[in-house]
Amino acid sequence: MTRQQYIIGRKLSILELGKTLGNISDACRKLGVSRQHFYDIKEAIETEGLEGL
Repeated sequence: MTRQQYIIGRKLSILELGKTLGNISDACRKLGVSRQHFYDIKEAIETEGLEGL
């Protein structure tokens, strides 16, 4: 697995946990990332797809 693949997988797991828990704040707290980072990832995927990551 390349570094880029790892980073993309990590970002996707952040979004998936948010969806699974149904609570973005809890997911971000559990993973140690900011809510802003979560929403930046979400926006990148919505506007550019996986290439945005």
